[in-house]
Amino acid sequence: AFKWADEIRKTVLREIEWSPSRTGLINPVAIFEPVELEGTTVSRASVHNISIMEELELGIGDEIEVYKANMIIPQIAENKTQSGTFVLPKFCPCCGETLTVKYSMSGVKDLYCPNTECIARNAQKIARFCDKKAMNIEGLSAVTLEKLMAFGWIKNFYDLYHLDEHRESIANTPGFGISSFERMWNSINA
Repeated sequence: AFKWADEIRKTVLREIEWSPSRTGLINPVAIFEPVELEGTTVSRASVHNISIMEELELGIGDEIEVYKANMIIPQIAENKTQSGTFVLPKFCPCCGETLTVKYSMSGVKDLYCPNTECIARNAQKIARFCDKKAMNIEGLSAVTLEKLMAFGWIKNFYDLYHLDEHRESIANTPGFGISSFERMWNSINA
């Protein structure tokens, strides 16, 4: 069978963003100078875990090669510079809790936020609950939920069904408005 060669582009690593998940895992995301790949502009790629970061010897300013796995998922193919200067964060980017390093059964090294009350972590849990494959509540992404949680309007799943108690406050919050609240509330009720 013929296999297409991946389109690979050189770029420069500008930043490592640390993204909390619903399990407490803090995923590294490489932010780099935008490049055209497979007909789209790409500027970020998941690095998945600390083990991969160490293997690639990543550092800010490194020249990297990126491609799209299966012509869809941006990945780092190689680090030409291999400075190895990346520094693991010590605290959760959301809640400020001290992070821990854990090893999986296969020896993969990951970064975790142990705070079960972390807003980003709980927003991801509730976003999964609201997902199309679960409750199918439109308009409640993890980003929107983080905002609602930061104001204290949502702390758990139960609070979703009582957002009407905060109707006026949400409607008067920049970035929301009454029509935004109504769409969200109608979707929750549906």
